[in-house]
Formats: sequence, structure tokens, C-alpha cells
Amino acid sequence: MKTYCFICGQDVDVEPVARKITVEFKNEEVCYIEHVCFCPHCGEELYVKEFHDSNLNALYDAYRKQKGLISYAEVKELSCKYEISRQNMSLLLGWGEHTFEKFCEGYIPTKIYSDEMKRLLKPEYFMAILEANKGEIPAKAYAKALKGLNTEKIIYNEGYEMRCIVSTPDIIIQQSSRLLAA
Repeated sequence: MKTYCFICGQDVDVEPVARKITVEFKNEEVCYIEHVCFCPHCGEELYVKEFHDSNLNALYDAYRKQKGLISYAEVKELSCKYEISRQNMSLLLGWGEHTFEKFCEGYIPTKIYSDEMKRLLKPEYFMAILEANKGEIPAKAYAKALKGLNTEKIIYNEGYEMRCIVSTPDIIIQQSSRLLAA
């Protein structure tokens, strides 16, 4: 990999190095692994654009894990898993119209939002919410989400293949009615 060293004033060949780092983030000490490169001539740490976003994501993931929050990958999985748009997911949950969308774009949720999204990973809970709040979303969106509960999907997320098998609505409706009655 080549990158520019501002100290040496030239392009240099570099090899990425993984290092454990601890930083303060949101008033918490967070430890994570980041990838960096050093100039082979002067030893200066170099800025490598390709690592900038991945290092930030590693920090955010470590913070989420440390605080017991839903992972970014799980948030992204939700709308695909149930075939519901981000906006309709927000409306279904009684949140602000763009709240879920922000979480899908990488915003870190509070514990309350995170816990609700974790519960949504279970098809029976999603079905309970879908049935209870179906009047909050368009009829087409409701039908599509309902259909999405009866399919198997392969989701590609962060380079990994995840197979989601979602139960049939008949079984879920029986399970969700117990959730709502409780």
C-alpha cells in the first residue's frame, strides 16, 4: 500500500499495523483495535483514508459493546429482515420519523432505543408491535412487513453472509398475542 508522508515529502510503501488503543469517548474509557501505518523512513504515523472510517467504526462498536447497546450490524439487519423501510419502522415504533434511519446510518442509540431494537430482533416481538401499531404505517407497508415475516433471507452485512430464517406469521401471531396480553 502506498501513501504520502508529509514529513519526508514523498509517497512511501507502508504495511498496516494493528494496535490496541484506549481513548475517552462520551466520558468513558474505550479500548479497541485500530489499524495505522508508519513511514518506513522517518517513523511518523501517517493518515490513511481507508483506515479512518474503519477505525471510527471499531471505536463505536467497542463503545456499544461496553455499554451493552445493540450493534450497528444488528440495527442494519432489522429493516432488511422484516422488509420495512426505515421511516415506517420509526412510525411503527412511535418514534420520530427519521430516528431509526439515523441509527441505520451509524448514530449510537441510547439504552432505551437500543433495548427496543434488541427486542425487535425476535420475530414474535416484531409481530406484536406490527399488529398493535399497524394503523401507524401505510397498508402496503404493513402487508410487505407481514409478508417479510414468512420468508428466509440471506443478508450480506460487513462482508459476512447471515441467513435469517423468520417464522411463519401464524406461529408468530400466537406467540405475539401472549406478549401483548402480558
